[in-house]
Amino acid sequence: MTIALKHPDDGMTLVELIIVVLVSGVFLTLIALIFGSSLGAQQRATERDAITAQLNAATAHVTETVRSSSDIKVNATGTRVDARFLKADGVTWECRAWAVVTKQLRYSAGASARSADTTTWKLLASGMKGTLGGGTAFAQSGKRLSLGLEQTQGQTTVAVSNGAVAQIVMTGGPACW
Repeated sequence: MTIALKHPDDGMTLVELIIVVLVSGVFLTLIALIFGSSLGAQQRATERDAITAQLNAATAHVTETVRSSSDIKVNATGTRVDARFLKADGVTWECRAWAVVTKQLRYSAGASARSADTTTWKLLASGMKGTLGGGTAFAQSGKRLSLGLEQTQGQTTVAVSNGAVAQIVMTGGPACW
């Protein structure tokens, strides 16, 4: 009768197996945490980019209109701006207005002065507030408009400030205020 010799490399002991399982578990936990953290960062970046795009589009809408206007008027509280806008055909005038009310940026356009009731106006963005002096959104100096807006959605806040000058040198048009 021969006895087979056992080689020490024939397998793992229970202690070695437990250590491998624990080390693998720690490693997989770290990978899961890194993946989860990256996913959260990606979500925040996407949210920030969406808010920035919306705020930039709204700001561009205001400033481009002001540049193609003959005159502007900001109300006493700095929450509304009206513009006498000359359309691209060079003949047709339009009254346009923006207001920051109840944390919303609203817009209206038409052939006559815009209504004081902003609830019927088109909603451009929500979570808005003014960032100029005293929390105003708009300020006027002659034909120059300054605007400062901040938009918050969830945990993300984006601010923008800009300005434009009414450049159309034509008379006429409707009484927009």
